[in-house]
Amino acid sequence: MYKPLIVLSACLLSACSSIDFKSMTVDEVVSRSIDKRLHVWATTEFLVSSTQEGSCQHANKWMLSTAQDHRAHRGLTIQLAPQVVPQFKRKYGIEAVEQLEGKKVQVTGTAFPNEIFACSDRPNGREKLYVQTQMIIEDIENITVL
Repeated sequence: MYKPLIVLSACLLSACSSIDFKSMTVDEVVSRSIDKRLHVWATTEFLVSSTQEGSCQHANKWMLSTAQDHRAHRGLTIQLAPQVVPQFKRKYGIEAVEQLEGKKVQVTGTAFPNEIFACSDRPNGREKLYVQTQMIIEDIENITVL
């Protein structure tokens, strides 16, 4: 009775441990994420067009964007998690996130569509502004300055 359950669990675990991060362009990642509402396992390279240091709920994070305006709907925004920022600074000798503008980076991770909200006078207190493709980097091995 339990044998099929054990076999099924083993198959599921082996499938989860072998995620393939496919090499894709930023446009392919964004298209699959935004248009198809998918989480996309990918490796991509891009020139950093704009940067931002996080504040409020994003404090101590660095954000790198493929678009001039980090709020661009068709851009990809990479968030370096708070534990990665100091490691990144040491590894690349970079003190300020702005130093990454114009540099080429390679990232590996899961890109996902993230709904961006603003506070409003609506009953729920939030108003949806746009959907943006984001990737959160939580391991220094998943980002490289080329």
